[in-house]
Amino acid sequence: MVETSAPGWYVDPTGRHAYRYWTGDRWSGRVDDPSGPSVDPLGLMEAGSADRGPDEGSSRPKRPRRRRRRLVAVLFVLVLLCFGTAVGGLLYIMSSEDSGPKAVADPPDPLVDSLKQYITTTSLGAVDNKDATCMARSIIDTVGRARLIEVGIQNGADPLTALSRQEVQSDLPKAMECLDNEGVEVMIARTLKPSVLGRLNAESPECLVRGWMDGLGRPTLVRIYALWASGAGAEMTKVLEPEKLGILGQVIADCKAQAGATTTAPPAP
Repeated sequence: MVETSAPGWYVDPTGRHAYRYWTGDRWSGRVDDPSGPSVDPLGLMEAGSADRGPDEGSSRPKRPRRRRRRLVAVLFVLVLLCFGTAVGGLLYIMSSEDSGPKAVADPPDPLVDSLKQYITTTSLGAVDNKDATCMARSIIDTVGRARLIEVGIQNGADPLTALSRQEVQSDLPKAMECLDNEGVEVMIARTLKPSVLGRLNAESPECLVRGWMDGLGRPTLVRIYALWASGAGAEMTKVLEPEKLGILGQVIADCKAQAGATTTAPPAP
């Protein structure tokens, strides 16, 4: 009869390994050596000769000390690595806070610089540097960098004459989205061509632009300005509804009346 002993690791009865696992009624193929565990099934002859169960005193220690020391060493290294990473991250954050944020300047763009200079110059100071940069980038996005280079904008060409009328009429309103309502009014009032003012017989462009903004609204005002800028002012009657044309004329008449009342007013006593 096979002796019954508690399941566990015991000295290998075959002598080939340090320990072999006893299931409680027979020896298994699971073996263990200093180099590590493996599997080595018993042969038929060995199984017959090893029917005798293990001696209780031959059981393997619960866990080899060498493995325990190895596990402790690995855990110690992991703790050191985690601690070093945490300290390094904290030092980096502290040094970043001490030095403060560092602004990274955009790389120079000759096309943006050329358009920005054109806008600030022709607007007679109505558009500041920040808004001019925004408008320049908008023009590049809508017209296309290749097209602008093709017509010579980078070399100082005037976009209003170098580009087609259709391009000016579609792209100028988009660029003017960079401005608030007051910025739109100031820019239009300062850049209305003398020929346009002459045809309107207007003396105060500020009065005209203010009245058109109130009566027509910003989108229509910008649309009219794009027509004038592209040299297509004569097409206004084709693109504006009769009602808006009537408002346009009424504002012109009101500004003339205001200018006449100012010039004919008697001097104050």
